[in-house]
Amino acid sequence: MLDANYIRHFKVLGKLCKMYDEASTEVTAQTLRLARLEDQVATGASASLPGTEVINAHYNALKAAITQGPTAMKTATVAAATSYLIGSDFRDDFVTETPTSTSSANAVLTALAAEMVGDPKTLSTETTSGLVNFFDTIAGAELVWNDASSPDYPDSTYVVDAIVA
Repeated sequence: MLDANYIRHFKVLGKLCKMYDEASTEVTAQTLRLARLEDQVATGASASLPGTEVINAHYNALKAAITQGPTAMKTATVAAATSYLIGSDFRDDFVTETPTSTSSANAVLTALAAEMVGDPKTLSTETTSGLVNFFDTIAGAELVWNDASSPDYPDSTYVVDAIVA
């Protein structure tokens, strides 16, 4: 995957991860995160349209989950991230790997992990939060990630409240 595509996708997935990781925070904070997710996805460029369509399809579920509590919030963010990951906009950016199934988040994430090893690109070292933990949750399995203490795509850059430039 090209660096620009990793960045574009991790900006969106990082926002969903932040919502997941902080699912128990107050309604106001999560509402602001939802607004920032929309802003992060919609860049004003035509390349942002597929991602915007995916997030908009999940907008009402995400908004409702904010007031329903942490379990609903986690379920809604995993559903939105799954749709984003299995979408052709994400999958078509792979350069060397092909998911074994286009409808399986596990297959797409397994291909992403392999693509990152081949590139080589790294994520933050796995903890109980962050992108690697979020991806493993979505995959329903502990995948093998190319992670590092000084990663190419750190959680501190992408799993944040602020809009990532």
